[in-house]
Amino acid sequence: MSSDDVDLNLLRVFDVLMQERSVTSAADHLGRTQSAVSHSLAKLRIIFKDELFTRDGGLMRPTPRALELIGGISDALGKIRTSIGRYKVFDPATTERKFRVGLTDYHAMIFLPGLIREFSRQAPHATLNVIPANRAEAESADYFRQVDCTLTTRCVSAMAFWSSPTTFTAIFD
Repeated sequence: MSSDDVDLNLLRVFDVLMQERSVTSAADHLGRTQSAVSHSLAKLRIIFKDELFTRDGGLMRPTPRALELIGGISDALGKIRTSIGRYKVFDPATTERKFRVGLTDYHAMIFLPGLIREFSRQAPHATLNVIPANRAEAESADYFRQVDCTLTTRCVSAMAFWSSPTTFTAIFD
């Protein structure tokens, strides 16, 4: 199979599966049925000639091949999002996105009340998920792919698909 024959939607499913580590959660995130995501995973397994994920309790653990693939796939999808997003106006008042913010316990205690207040005021239809973080985790590429933004004692970092730096700044003011 040629790389030209690979449906980009399959790569998006792979990227979300790497974030969610669950077919059910990935389906929710993508707005698809669990069956559709399972079918996409089956196609991905054929394309990459690898299981990509193995069951471990309630989670799916990525195989070494999946871990090898995710960096390039995630980066490519990020570039596509950035290219498309450049021409799309972000409106926090109407967005229904799910935002994932990595916070240490300390930063959650300090920033979370204001963050929740501003988030619900500026983006009432969006979802805010706070993911526990420590500095070592927050600096790992695997963790960074699971969140949109991380706040630790060392830095604030945001992924490219945060559509508007002013919205990001306003939320944390």
